[in-house]
Amino acid sequence: SPKAVRWIKEVVAQKLDNQIALLTTLMPEDFELQQILKTTIRKITDYKNKILKLDGEVVSDIAPSLRGWEGAATKVYFEFLGKIVPQKYKFEGRSQNPAKDLFNCMLNYAYGILYGRIEGALIKAGIDPYVGVFHRDDYNRPVLVFDVIEIFRVWADYVVLNLCFQEAIGEESYSIKEDGSYWLENLGRRIVIQSMNDYLDEIITMNGIERTRLTHIELYAQKLANMFGKM
Repeated sequence: SPKAVRWIKEVVAQKLDNQIALLTTLMPEDFELQQILKTTIRKITDYKNKILKLDGEVVSDIAPSLRGWEGAATKVYFEFLGKIVPQKYKFEGRSQNPAKDLFNCMLNYAYGILYGRIEGALIKAGIDPYVGVFHRDDYNRPVLVFDVIEIFRVWADYVVLNLCFQEAIGEESYSIKEDGSYWLENLGRRIVIQSMNDYLDEIITMNGIERTRLTHIELYAQKLANMFGKM
């Protein structure tokens, strides 16, 4: 329905706003990087505005354009992050299953933790996580989690960036397989898990409500359940 179109546009727009908010905290001292950062923020803002202007009766009407603009925004976002992390964590774009570098190895694991928390929040709110709105093509997978996580991905991004800046993951925390893929070992997994849990347990104010980040995820799931109930 048009309500689903409005909702998924809001979700992706919020994701891009969150990316911009994180980028604005990373102003580097290097003048050239400062200019690249400003250009990156300008591009993401432009992509967000294009997304907000999309119009359709059902999600499939806007899906190709939405994927294109969101993908382009995310690409330039990670291109900049790859330029500012310490040399050991440098990367060229996102890589998944498997990760081709240490940054993506850490980020994939952090996203996995976030997936689990969001799926639990949806179930707690009485929502079937296997019924997606935008991500609907993966059979027998909790596709609604893939929709909702877009709002909260920046939290995992922030945690992993800080682990990189602190150079918290040493050589004993990960391994590189023969195919060049990176995998966290027990120590590395423990560091990422603890860092994510500490961050999600931190109390922040969102929408005038002071709660832990994990509770804010649960409150969002409850709000989503109410919205679905009125459709």
